[in-house]
Amino acid sequence: MSGLIVFLVVGGLSVGGAWYVRDSAEWRDVYYLWRWGLLAVSALIVIVDAFREGAGHGLLCLCFPPYLVWYAMTRVESYWIQAVVGGALALLIADFFWLSNHSIVSITSKVVEQFIDGVGDVIHRAGEAGVR
Repeated sequence: MSGLIVFLVVGGLSVGGAWYVRDSAEWRDVYYLWRWGLLAVSALIVIVDAFREGAGHGLLCLCFPPYLVWYAMTRVESYWIQAVVGGALALLIADFFWLSNHSIVSITSKVVEQFIDGVGDVIHRAGEAGVR
C-alpha cells in the first residue's frame, strides 16, 4: 500500500508539473530541477541496490538504462523503490508528451545523434587519410 501512495505522489507531482509548465514558463526551472533530481535519485537507488546483489547487475544498471528499469521492476523487492522508478517513468512519458522539444528523451536523442555524427566524421577523415 505504501508503494502505491509513493507512486501516486511522485507520479502525480511529475505528470502535474509537466502539464503545468507546458504553457507557463514561470515554474519551468523548478520543474527541470525536479525532473533531473527525480531521475538521478531513482537511478542511484536502483544502482546501489543492484551492486548489493552483484557487480554484474550493478555495472549493467550503470551502463545500460533499459536494464536499470527492468531490474527495478523485476528484481528489486522494495515496493517504494519500484514506485519511485514508476513515477520516474511517468515523468518521462508526460515530459515527452507535453514538452516534446525540451524533454529528456529529445535532448538525449540529439546528444546521441551529435555523438554518432562526430564518430562518423572521425572515421571518414581517417579513411581519407589512409587513401592518400
